Amino acid sequence: MRLSRAPRRTPRFVPSIVTAVLTALALAGCARTGSEGSRSAIAREGTRGAHRFRVSSVLDPARVTLGQPSSWSLRAELPQGARPGELLRDPGPAALDIAEQGEPGGHIQEGKVVWSGRFRVRGFDLGPVPLPRAALVVQFPGRKDTLEFPVDTLDVDSLTAASSGSLEPDRGAIKPELRPIDIALAIALGLVVIAAVVALVLAIRRRRRAAKGLGEEAPPEPPEAPFLRAIEALRGEIETLPRDRFYDRLSLAIRAYAGAVTGLSTLDLTTSELTRELARRGDVRSDAATLVERELRRSDLAKFARYEDPAAEAREALDQAASLAGRLAAPPLAPPLPAPPLA
Repeated sequence: MRLSRAPRRTPRFVPSIVTAVLTALALAGCARTGSEGSRSAIAREGTRGAHRFRVSSVLDPARVTLGQPSSWSLRAELPQGARPGELLRDPGPAALDIAEQGEPGGHIQEGKVVWSGRFRVRGFDLGPVPLPRAALVVQFPGRKDTLEFPVDTLDVDSLTAASSGSLEPDRGAIKPELRPIDIALAIALGLVVIAAVVALVLAIRRRRRAAKGLGEEAPPEPPEAPFLRAIEALRGEIETLPRDRFYDRLSLAIRAYAGAVTGLSTLDLTTSELTRELARRGDVRSDAATLVERELRRSDLAKFARYEDPAAEAREALDQAASLAGRLAAPPLAPPLPAPPLA
């Protein structure tokens, strides 16, 4: 019996090795390293004519929580004789806050020109946030060119730390730093709340005062108060007022007071008519009615006959008129005494 030889087969792991080698060759110009996911470094090497260069971008840490700062470093290694110039950088997405740390610059190290720049970045949106594109203008010997840095991504998690296999003590909530615009918005919101509270308090006070004013009416002013104010005003103007105007105002004050006490239309009556009306009323004291008549007659004499009396007599007239306050109305009659019991 003849035994047939089985066909020879290619080992299964050979295609996997070829695929890995091709992938490594495709990524030879750009490499990324990390340390436990906390640091990201991307580098790229190339040539410009006869000049070799190497540019790299380092993000430490590459995975942060919302608002946590991370350090972003750009580095360019250039041949001797090259002069680094301006750094061109896109503004980046709105969810990324970038602040420059120190002044970028170059120095000579081991026969090479090394340029570096550092930035502080903070992400305010969850998920991967791409860093802005950046390029360095370089003056090579004999030519000027622009070298673009590799583009990296900042991974932003929520404020809650991710769970791990090991148990660690709770360090409390993470406190992210605030941007200037966040602080300004917080201050503006606080001022709006304070203004609203103040306006509410003032409105409540005004409403209470209005309700109190409606519920409690001021007591009516007694007729003696405006009468005595008019007398005191004339007392201060004796030396300046002409006698006819002085006595005209005195007559009006006496008539207004008599009308307020008795209810008569005293301004429409002549002196004689007013005297008769006061004499007929039982609620007016006779001596006060006589004093009213005497004061009104003196005023008529000064007004119509142009009588000019000295200042002493004018003051005496004011004193007598002021004595009318509270005396014009007769006191109420006392109730009759009860009859004694019969024996």
